[in-house]
Amino acid sequence: MTELLLAGGGHTHALLLRRWARRPGGRPAARITLVSRAALTPYSGRLPACLAGRCSLAAASLPLASLCAAAGVAFVPAEIRGLDPRGRRLQLAPPLGPRTYDLLSLDVGAEVPLPPPALTGGAPLLPIRPAAPVLAALEGLAPGAAVAVFGGGASAVEVAFALVVRGCRVSLHPRGSGLWQAFAAPLASAGIALVQGPAAAGTALALACTGARLPAWLASSGLSQAAGGRLAVEPDLTVAGWPQVFAVGDAALVRGAERPPAGVWAVKAAPRLHHNLRRRLAGQPLRPWRPPGRAVQLLGDGRGRAWLLPAPGCGGQPLGPSRLLGLWKQALDGAFLARLQP
Repeated sequence: MTELLLAGGGHTHALLLRRWARRPGGRPAARITLVSRAALTPYSGRLPACLAGRCSLAAASLPLASLCAAAGVAFVPAEIRGLDPRGRRLQLAPPLGPRTYDLLSLDVGAEVPLPPPALTGGAPLLPIRPAAPVLAALEGLAPGAAVAVFGGGASAVEVAFALVVRGCRVSLHPRGSGLWQAFAAPLASAGIALVQGPAAAGTALALACTGARLPAWLASSGLSQAAGGRLAVEPDLTVAGWPQVFAVGDAALVRGAERPPAGVWAVKAAPRLHHNLRRRLAGQPLRPWRPPGRAVQLLGDGRGRAWLLPAPGCGGQPLGPSRLLGLWKQALDGAFLARLQP
């Protein structure tokens, strides 16, 4: 039987599992396995609430293992260490051996590059993802501990606001210009120091929210990459030059419809990935997908309010903060998590 391997437990794969669980007749005619490091995968929209101490990581996570069981998909909890696309093998961390496939779908997310250790003031440095080590480190801090957040984009700003609610003394360390400049006044009002330089001595923890890059094992796999370092993906969601490999999520960039990494694109891509996997397995032509030009992006202040961000590249200022926008964000996040229950 044909082997379909789903690598990674991102939002798109989770939505596929939900679809197959609720509509078994639409499940591809193949032996399907999902590989992910954990049975639960955090939902990015609820991570700030976890950092603020307002909900547990389990309550803000997608139940991958349960979704797999409901969808008739085998679940393998493992770290991915390598990919040989020519040999069609996915290398897993020992003691597991490689997994072979006929068709591969990648939804592995992206890694966060770390700033130089010299900038952290001697504090332990963690990327904001994966979330579990970050939350464990925060739980070990004394009340009022100093935390430095490196980055200047939406993620860094939202994390900084959340950590203030948690009771930390927070400094934000952007590099150059960016979205953070539109939030300079709200950040200062929240007591967050803006520092374009290293963290102060005595900082207890440093967190990196400094963008995204391919995991090392994927970057060295030989798959086609776009200019920005993400996988170069055709409109039919296959990796350029590799018709048996599909890719979605933060690690993928659709040619001719370049968009910044955002969870909303992963959600929008799920129906097309479902249909194109079925069509590839049936030997039928694939259909193109184009991500929408704009999408709603809300940034929370950790206290129940939110801003509506302007579309990337369109200029303008964030709208807010507003409690109504905050309620809208909570409703959207809650509805998404509810959809993903098996």
